[in-house]
Amino acid sequence: MKKTTVLFLVGALVLIFGGMVCAKELENIKLIGGITYNTYDYTIHSIEGVADINEELEDLKKGVGFFTGIQYWLNEWVGFEAGFDIAGSSYKDTFDMIEFKLKSKLTGPYGTLVLRLLDILKVNAGIGYYSYNLIESIKTIDFTISETISKGNGFGILLGGQISIPIQNNFSIDGNVGCRLININVEEDNVSINMSGFRFGGGITYHY
Repeated sequence: MKKTTVLFLVGALVLIFGGMVCAKELENIKLIGGITYNTYDYTIHSIEGVADINEELEDLKKGVGFFTGIQYWLNEWVGFEAGFDIAGSSYKDTFDMIEFKLKSKLTGPYGTLVLRLLDILKVNAGIGYYSYNLIESIKTIDFTISETISKGNGFGILLGGQISIPIQNNFSIDGNVGCRLININVEEDNVSINMSGFRFGGGITYHY
């Protein structure tokens, strides 16, 4: 059911923006992409209450990611954005020639409403549907073991602002700051993980 929901959301976004491209001129379309630095609350809630965070999870509270997407502008001041967001973090330690590593990742499609306040200043608000995976790996000289020890899904709210500075031809350089508000439900462990945090980014926009 969860995979079906994700496929439905992605398919709906493709159909919506595909129809827009056919109906309007390309000058209303902008392609975006960039990298992000993310922080995560990483509070774990269960039936018993808030669980303690061990040292390894503390080190997973920040990490990098990237995004890519497309914007469609109804007019000079109002637009829509749809894209794909990936945010991760990792922890690694070595003891007696054994390497231990944890890797956390949020991935999912998103859609936002974008409002232009000034020529170079925009704000946005929207939602995303994220999948969460926590992968543990142990590596020695002789073997490597890797497995997903926790996974879940959840809807999130995205809020932010952006400054765009035009450069040569049809490109602009972008700076983004915002937050991601999201709780991940991990059904097999009967817990929820608060993955909310700040989101700082930089990238480029291509204008047709």
